[in-house]
This record gives sequence, C-alpha cells and structure tokens, in this order.
Amino acid sequence: MKKFIQDKGLIIGLWLVVILIFVFGGMYSRYVSSLVAPDEVENEQRYYDKVGLVSLEYNFDFETFTEKPYIATFTYEGETLVSYVDLTFGYVEMITGVEPEGFVLSAVKHHSEQEDILSNLAYLISYDENSKTLVMGAVGFVPAAPIQVEFVLNDSSDGVASYTVTSSENYDNEYNTAYNGGAGPTVENQMIDQYMAGTYPVDSISGASEGTGIAMQELFALLNLFMDSLEGGN
Repeated sequence: MKKFIQDKGLIIGLWLVVILIFVFGGMYSRYVSSLVAPDEVENEQRYYDKVGLVSLEYNFDFETFTEKPYIATFTYEGETLVSYVDLTFGYVEMITGVEPEGFVLSAVKHHSEQEDILSNLAYLISYDENSKTLVMGAVGFVPAAPIQVEFVLNDSSDGVASYTVTSSENYDNEYNTAYNGGAGPTVENQMIDQYMAGTYPVDSISGASEGTGIAMQELFALLNLFMDSLEGGN
C-alpha cells in the first residue's frame, strides 16, 4: 500500500486538487450569482416598467407583411412610438418616431411575448391581388415543418373559392387508434371544408393532435381578419 501511494501519490493529489477546484468553484459561482442576479433582475424589470405596450396588430400591407408581420405601438418617456416587429416580436424598423435605445426595444419584445395580445401560430406569407391568391402558414405539432395553405379568395374577397394544403401533420398510424381518417393532410382538409361550409369555429377531429387544431383555428381567425382588411373586396 505504501509503495502504491508513493507511486500514485502525485496523480491522486492532482485529482484531489481538480475535485476541490470544481467544488469550491461551483460554490463561489453560486455565491456570486446570488449577489448579482437580484440586482440584474430588478434593473431589467425597472427598464420594462418604463415601456408600455399600447397595442400589437397584424400588418396587412401586401408589400411588407412577410418581413414585418406585426405593428407595435408603445410608449416611452411620454412619447408614443410605432415600429414593425417580426414573428418572434423582435424589432425590425420604426414607423413613427426615432429608434430608441436597445433596452426599450427589448422591453417591447418582452411585453409582446408576456401579455398574449395576439397569437403568432398563424402568419401571412404572400398575397397576389390579381389572382386573389393568399398563402398562409401555421405552426402545428411539427414546428420544423409548418402547415402551409394556399387560398384563392372568391370574387368579392369575403370567402374562399379553393385551397391547397401542404403539411407534414399526420395521425394515420397504429399508435393512434382514436383516429380513423386518412393520411395527411386529411385533418387540415376537413377543417377547411368545415370553414368553407360556414362552420366557425370548426369542430375538432377525433384523434388529431391539439397542435393541428389550435394552429388551424388561429389560421382561420387571421384569414378572417385579412379578408376584413380587404373590406370584402369593396
């Protein structure tokens, strides 16, 4: 044993030093964090409190809604400012007023996320005035491959004449015995058919993920708002 300790003593000592560094280093980091974090959180909240989110609305301008889907109106130091924000509520550019400091824009994003003013599960992709073709997207239970629907509006722009769905949502498998429909995009097709027949909100589909149902409901809500923005073609 004595010979083993002599031979391995240096290695054992080094391992003990490494272990002590990790243990005490972790304890020190937690101690420092406990001192700094409350102040940082308080300062961050104080910045957020200086900014008020007045409204968050969809941008229905055909030329800009792809890159600038939302319009945020907010107040800071007695001034009302308006800016475009993206699908994650991040700042894009100002509409009125001079671009404020970064923490103000961060506060607008924070309030947009926390106050749940509107859903960003559905969004507008493109619109062709001549063909009355509107392309929309919606995030279902496969976030990496959102549902995409191409709607052709009717002559009065207050309803849907036809549609085409591209989707990876699928419930037709042996593990989902509650579902008795066909392969995708059967669920989306059934929901759009209900919508076109005048059922709104549409009925849920047995055995279909809530992810698809919620996404499609949000898509129909946004579709209605978009058609309203066209004033029914008038």
